[in-house]
Amino acid sequence: MDKSTGNHKDLIINKSNFIAYKKGSISKEYTFGKPLGSGSFGTVREAVHKQTGQIRAVKILKKSEQDEEKLFLEVDILARLSHPNIMQIYEFYDDNTNFYIVSEYCPGGELFDSITEKGVFTEKEACWLMKQILSTVCYSHENKVVHRDLKPENILLDDKSDNPILKIIDWGGGKNKITILIKSIFEFFILLESYISLNIYIHLIFIECFLLYSKYLSNNFLIF
Repeated sequence: MDKSTGNHKDLIINKSNFIAYKKGSISKEYTFGKPLGSGSFGTVREAVHKQTGQIRAVKILKKSEQDEEKLFLEVDILARLSHPNIMQIYEFYDDNTNFYIVSEYCPGGELFDSITEKGVFTEKEACWLMKQILSTVCYSHENKVVHRDLKPENILLDDKSDNPILKIIDWGGGKNKITILIKSIFEFFILLESYISLNIYIHLIFIECFLLYSKYLSNNFLIF
């Protein structure tokens, strides 16, 4: 209550207030397990929270190899966005040599691997997947965030069933302002030529661009 006016104030809860930033050794609170993946970004390992026993995924990033601006942008975006199909982060650790992003654990692996293993999805399966992708894209655009790198490798599955929950990851290329460079789109399509599932990539980028144009062009947002 505002004592000066006697009026009640709404309590606003921001998800970012619950993302813990910690300096020091992550091993005090987590026990590391098997590797889950690796790449130019660093490595991802399974980890168990010692106090609760929860299994989580930890992205380990060497400080000397990071674009810190891009990294902190991704952490900021993930801390602000709250959607069932966006990878949720719990904690961010910082020690002398590495950054650590603690997030949800998705044992179903990448959508890309599921596509190559299954070869063909039923119409029902495809509709379930696309519904989740469209829901996520609409939500992020409403919050003025554009992913800019939607592809099967950046979509994880919570399990290996026929109706998994998708989790979109890798928001480091996202933008907080609704601006897309045509150069980036052309470069993306050039990269598509090296992938076997060409149509899938084209459809994903088309979906994000189409929804962006249809929603924001009429609202005088500038799209290059």
